[in-house]
Amino acid sequence: MCPVSDASTPLESLIERISTVTPPEYADTSTVAVLESLGHVGDIVKWFASVQGIWPPKEPQSVSVVALSADSWRDDSSHYTVLDVSADALTALFAGAAAADRAVDSGADALVLQDPAFLAPGTLALVALLTSTDAAAATQRQLDATAWMIRVGSVRDAMRLARKHLGDTVALLDAVGAYDIAAMTGVLLAAAARRTPVLLNSTSSLAAALAAHRISYRSREWWWASQRPADPAAHLVLDRLDLHPFVDLHLDTQSGIAPMLVLNSLQAALARL
Repeated sequence: MCPVSDASTPLESLIERISTVTPPEYADTSTVAVLESLGHVGDIVKWFASVQGIWPPKEPQSVSVVALSADSWRDDSSHYTVLDVSADALTALFAGAAAADRAVDSGADALVLQDPAFLAPGTLALVALLTSTDAAAATQRQLDATAWMIRVGSVRDAMRLARKHLGDTVALLDAVGAYDIAAMTGVLLAAAARRTPVLLNSTSSLAAALAAHRISYRSREWWWASQRPADPAAHLVLDRLDLHPFVDLHLDTQSGIAPMLVLNSLQAALARL
């Protein structure tokens, strides 16, 4: 658990509510063989069984999309919540937690955390600091070398100003101005506290996972990375958190495709079981 300020007592309460998943007992050895034959799809089945605490797991009946903007992916069967983001990391975090609570209270049994494609320098600085790498390693190469160097410089400047806050994740989010990441961090923490699985989509949601893990390491068990984006910052997060993406799509701008693949694959696998 990362240190938090005296004003963060509600955050400490949220952290205390986060539990780990409980692997279920499989019916027989033949079940294990079937799961192994399904490859990575079998891993998804096992993960859903763990977060639900039952075997066989149930297909999610009400998937809620929690997003930063109204133009993110959704389908007609999904609930949909747009996050409120304020210019204060702790307030944004609690707003995200409240959004997750509303989704779960409305009947959601799984969440998709949808994020925009744009990556602010502060987000990249956050990833670089929390993965102990440098600005260049976290910044995607561009055809225009000058533009890339300017962007790396911006990320490096943000890292320099924020490095002193590494011991306090909320203060670190404030220092890099990553208020959208703070809101998504709140979603991830509250989902873990409410025992609700979350599908991560793109690099920003992965950055939020990195921050949430820093606040409560137990929360990691409640998330699954639906894909490996093309951005190098995403690769850094996946490696640090030991998250194994369901597919290697390298998508940055096409929101919602990877989570849909996860859910459709789960449905097909459960039919086989």
